[in-house]
Amino acid sequence: MTNDSLLQEVERVDAFLAEEKFLLGPPPVWQRTPKWGGEYVAVWNIIDALEAPIAVINCFAKIRNTGVAGLNVCYRGHRVWSVHTDLPEVCHSNPHDAHVLGLDPEVCGSHEHAWPINRAHILGQDLWDLPYRRPVAVRRLSAALALLADQINLTLTPD
Repeated sequence: MTNDSLLQEVERVDAFLAEEKFLLGPPPVWQRTPKWGGEYVAVWNIIDALEAPIAVINCFAKIRNTGVAGLNVCYRGHRVWSVHTDLPEVCHSNPHDAHVLGLDPEVCGSHEHAWPINRAHILGQDLWDLPYRRPVAVRRLSAALALLADQINLTLTPD
């Protein structure tokens, strides 16, 4: 991807995150995935105000590690935000320069890979990944979805 096309893609993500969005239909059905042993997945479509599909939320839950689950927002084939509910004793390292962003070198427990803390990294790399993480105070997927919705302008309805 050229620098110009990468910048355009990043700007599309900025616009996507800023616009009002909705979830299509009721919560998705969980299905066991043969690819990852002991993992369940579900996909929920995100639509815009005109009800056009614009992105998806991939949900995952691992039954081998009780309490480990998460949500990945994927836009145009790229993961742009994630929230993971992890056990407090599960720790992950941030990149060596995380302190520049005010992040700890290691994050234990639930965390998010937020667009604002990963945007500059994506612009400076050939690979599209979200290596920076920050802790969040969520333990259940419903709380993770509420947190995510608040941050990406996703309107949740009572149903």
